[in-house]
Amino acid sequence: MNALATRTIEKTEATRVLQRIAERDKAAVEDCVDTYGNFIWALARKLTRSREEAEAATEEIFIDIWRYCERARDTQ
Repeated sequence: MNALATRTIEKTEATRVLQRIAERDKAAVEDCVDTYGNFIWALARKLTRSREEAEAATEEIFIDIWRYCERARDTQ
């Protein structure tokens, strides 16, 4: 599979997870954390000074994802 096809599939899967979160599918939240948690944690750890700040940033990012999905659902 070429890189463009892989990115397209990944984008589609990410969109599905966000749609499921907007639909209040609790399993989707777990899927999102499982899929993107390590990536977000690594970025937060790199951009903050302490583990505690990274934990707070990671938590805030996932809360923001939830809020974004809620707003998107409410505007449909």
